[in-house]
Amino acid sequence: MFNLKEVKAHCDVPCGIYDPSAAQIAALSVIRMVDLMEAAQKDDDLAYHNSMARYVAVKESEAIKCKEEIRIIWGDFIKPPHLEGYPEIHTIVHNIMILGGAVKQHVSREKAMELLAEVNKFAEIFWKIKGVETKVVKAPYAPNEDVVYPGLESCNFSRYRVTLSIHSIKMVRGYSVVRSFQENKLKCTIPSYLKKSTMA
Repeated sequence: MFNLKEVKAHCDVPCGIYDPSAAQIAALSVIRMVDLMEAAQKDDDLAYHNSMARYVAVKESEAIKCKEEIRIIWGDFIKPPHLEGYPEIHTIVHNIMILGGAVKQHVSREKAMELLAEVNKFAEIFWKIKGVETKVVKAPYAPNEDVVYPGLESCNFSRYRVTLSIHSIKMVRGYSVVRSFQENKLKCTIPSYLKKSTMA
């Protein structure tokens, strides 16, 4: 009936599941690749060229992922009433698109940090729209930069849908959600780095 080779979508149901954390992780990954590229021992052997090729490939794909994740939220979630409250969001998204291209074209930690800063601004607005307080924490992995996270202690979990299979562990909105087979109860644990952090 349909002669389609490939179809991609976040979820045009719409599922209502949007979260800028994937864009933040992608931006952090760009910074990490730049750090690894700058720290690499310059050599003319194959191992050096192989490592550099891999770092560049990851940097490129993560920059694209960052742009795509933001574009999906901006295009599918953000509505006119949100724009009235946060008119700067168009400029922030445009900056992310420009910086996403710049970090692909150059090996610049400065540009990569600017990308993360803009994604964090977007995340803060996103969570405000959702009525969730935010906090700034250091990412618990290299490059250990500041990231805006939702203050999950104040979340109303009745608003979130969680689908789990028996014996599964998944990250849902920053919580590690575990379905216990014996107890048949849903338990949520907050990672320690999200429980207590200083606001920046």
